[in-house]
Amino acid sequence: MNKIEKPYNFFRKNYHYIFGGFWIFVGVVSIFLHESMPFFLYVPLGILYAGYAYYYGNRTEEYIAWNKEKVVIKERDKLPLEYNYEEIDSLKIFNNHFTIKSGAANGIILELKGYKAEDIAKLEKALLSVNHNSLNISS
Repeated sequence: MNKIEKPYNFFRKNYHYIFGGFWIFVGVVSIFLHESMPFFLYVPLGILYAGYAYYYGNRTEEYIAWNKEKVVIKERDKLPLEYNYEEIDSLKIFNNHFTIKSGAANGIILELKGYKAEDIAKLEKALLSVNHNSLNISS
């Protein structure tokens, strides 16, 4: 499956781990300063942040993937959306937006800001090469 990804820096990918570590650190420091109450607040908060990052850490990705049967769109903090070409009415790439219309009330408009220009050109070329009779593709 072909795929283009939106690049992120280290902090944006790992902010839950960073904040989790920070709150655990603050809780441990509060133990040494003999402030017992903040320990009971900060350490569990840090553990919750780290646990969330462990279980849902892959939700920081953003990508568009495609093959001969479908297009998969993954936005930040959301589950991937899959659209089969048979269900898609139209695909459009214009003004830095990627639009999929599927049925009367289904589809998505994805902003392409942050994707590399060569990746957008690759996506556009690949989608124009898809040959489905009912599919309306424009750019």
